[in-house]
Amino acid sequence: MGRANKNYRQGVFTLLPVLFVVFLWGPMANAQEKVYKIGAVFPLSGNAAQYGENKRFGSELAKDEINAAGGIKGVKLEIVYGDSRGLPREGVAAVNKLIQIDKVPAFLATMSGVVMSAIPIAESNKVVLLNTAALNPGIREGGDYIFSNMTLGDLEGMVRSEFCFKQLGYRKMAIFNVNNEFGNSVRDVVIKEWKKFGGTLTATESYEQGARDFRTQLVKAAQSNPEVIDLIGYYAEMGLIVKQAREMGIKAQFVSYAGITSEKFIEITGEAGEGVIATQVGWDHTDPAPQVQEFIRNYRKKYNRDAELYGATAFDGIKLIALAIQNGDATAEGIKKALYKVKDFPGVTGKTTFDSDGIAVKPVNFTILKNGKFVPFKKELMMKPK
Repeated sequence: MGRANKNYRQGVFTLLPVLFVVFLWGPMANAQEKVYKIGAVFPLSGNAAQYGENKRFGSELAKDEINAAGGIKGVKLEIVYGDSRGLPREGVAAVNKLIQIDKVPAFLATMSGVVMSAIPIAESNKVVLLNTAALNPGIREGGDYIFSNMTLGDLEGMVRSEFCFKQLGYRKMAIFNVNNEFGNSVRDVVIKEWKKFGGTLTATESYEQGARDFRTQLVKAAQSNPEVIDLIGYYAEMGLIVKQAREMGIKAQFVSYAGITSEKFIEITGEAGEGVIATQVGWDHTDPAPQVQEFIRNYRKKYNRDAELYGATAFDGIKLIALAIQNGDATAEGIKKALYKVKDFPGVTGKTTFDSDGIAVKPVNFTILKNGKFVPFKKELMMKPK
């Protein structure tokens, strides 16, 4: 009987730690499950790292606001990041990890080469991909699970060409474009639209991302005597093109897409950037809408820098996915169905409605760089040739 009691006591004491672990781990496991995970594939290192940093800042700001307000249906939101380095191969690896390992039902992505490489993976796995900056027109053909809260380069290129021809009265254009999927696809649109309006293309110059010296190409372009030079690329190279052109005495008007409206571009060009004109899609820091001005204040307070397009589109991207989970569920299918139903979402980049292809419908306006700031375009603010 004594031996039996001893064995019983040993059994109880052996079991107690197990029960204690189960008691503690059970609630913890359940708590861990009560998180909605979504992914984000941004260039967090490499030549395009500032774009990725702004994307991450905007995403984190949106996530923090959502969680501070009680989460989604009472559940916290978590963002799992993947670093594409701006390269398609790295982007594919990051996307595969998010889908296969992290099991995210949806993810944000940017950079045309990365997004175009990720589309077939997302579509075949039936996971939602929300593009937050890439402009490649091919995104429109991506499939049912592919969305974009940015208008694409075909629209920007068309509107920019029409603006230069009809509003500014130019007839001779040169193009400088980064030699990748984004740059080449948008260049082709601009060429097509410019010729359709009756304009003359005097030169096309492609360059590699990371290039630093554009003087040889600028000399060739200047010899064709363009009135306007359309820039398609990233802030670092475009800033140097403008700076070097002005140093060489080239007076042509520079125009570009919304991606040029970066603090870094302004920093690189200095006074040489004065008068550069850019399309403006959705994001307008002068918009008095409460959500826009609140975003600007919170972005400045949290990161000690001015909010800009890329942080804003990522902020809206996270908010749109959260809204889709709220209105549908946390599955890819639920998110997809809810996104197609979004109408006039009051984001910081303007009201968002997705068309039947999953592409945001937004108006295109123009800005001009004046006194170190991109401001709404007025013809009287244009630089006069000396």
